[in-house]
Amino acid sequence: MAVVVGYVVVSYYVSYVAKTGGVKKKWLPVIAASSGLVCGIVGHICGITNGVLFDDIALGIFSGFSAVGTNEIVKYTFVKKG
Repeated sequence: MAVVVGYVVVSYYVSYVAKTGGVKKKWLPVIAASSGLVCGIVGHICGITNGVLFDDIALGIFSGFSAVGTNEIVKYTFVKKG
């Protein structure tokens, strides 16, 4: 479970940096999923997870999409418009 949280945090941070760097909003889910993919591959190579490579890649990608969902929750819950 800690691995998933780590992947989500890394993906959230990478997408946040990309957003502040001027990347269009439509590319943020792709960037977050790609960073999660990289986290999954690195986690598998380093032996952080005990799964099969496909499972680790899927875990990373879904963690990236979870980072996008977390961003939406934070944006709509805590950021006030107007």
